[in-house]
Amino acid sequence: MKFCSICQQDHLASVACPGVSAIVIEGYRAMNPISSGAFELHRAQENASGRTCLITVVASDDATALKFLDQAKHAARSFNPAVAEVYDAGRLADGRSYVAWEELEGRTIREILDNVGAPRLLESIQIVRQAAEALHSLHAAGLTHGRVNPESIIITRGRDERASVRLQIPDFGSAMRRSMFDNRFALDSALDSLRYYAPEQCGDGELGAQADIYSLGIVFYEMLAGRPPFDAAGSAGLIHKHRNEAPPEIKIDDFNLRMLVTHALTEALQKRPTARQASAGLFARQLRHIEQLATHTSTPP
Repeated sequence: MKFCSICQQDHLASVACPGVSAIVIEGYRAMNPISSGAFELHRAQENASGRTCLITVVASDDATALKFLDQAKHAARSFNPAVAEVYDAGRLADGRSYVAWEELEGRTIREILDNVGAPRLLESIQIVRQAAEALHSLHAAGLTHGRVNPESIIITRGRDERASVRLQIPDFGSAMRRSMFDNRFALDSALDSLRYYAPEQCGDGELGAQADIYSLGIVFYEMLAGRPPFDAAGSAGLIHKHRNEAPPEIKIDDFNLRMLVTHALTEALQKRPTARQASAGLFARQLRHIEQLATHTSTPP
């Protein structure tokens, strides 16, 4: 059972919240609502193709809605195999914006951490490196993700059991973030998102690639330490820690990799965006270098 902040009742986490209403969007048949809060998430079926998809609905003013739709449609045109495909975007009759997108198969990092435990060090490095590469591709297309967290990173495994990473859709136009910060109650109930926000993301300013690097650094830290570096009972305390406190040191048992991993992680979690890696691609290259050192087998003379 899980306490739901929407309906204020306990119900199974796999069961849709009864406090979320179904939506009506031309071309789609709503199947069931999944969640609400700063944004709503619905499962639906596209009438023309019959494929199942997810639909995110978010409240926004006209300026934010314009950015939301522009970025969502740009993402639909610039397909990225490492990011969920965007099918459609528009506005509802009540003024809210929506985006229909691919429902990814696999398990989120959150599900893995909660149900299996943290992957081994090398696999954690490989997963974060793939996520950094996906972010770099997204940034090269002119988009910032804005919601990198353990719930938005999906892991699938092939026959060889190797992990493959895909990202759920970005926070187009920062609409979800703005919706959270416009409502203090919503903000205090959104700590699961705020734990992964960059210091500059804890407001209404424009974001760059370095915000995603910081968020991915928080995910990496949690995979290594078993917990995020910052937590608090309310949003104000959590934002203060992101902006002012250094993350607690973590123990990395592998002596050969400890210094390099600590360096890459510390750089990603710098408070000032300009002090972080210059790009997600550079973060990925740092991690790939560590992978190569970890898997290199020296040949005896």
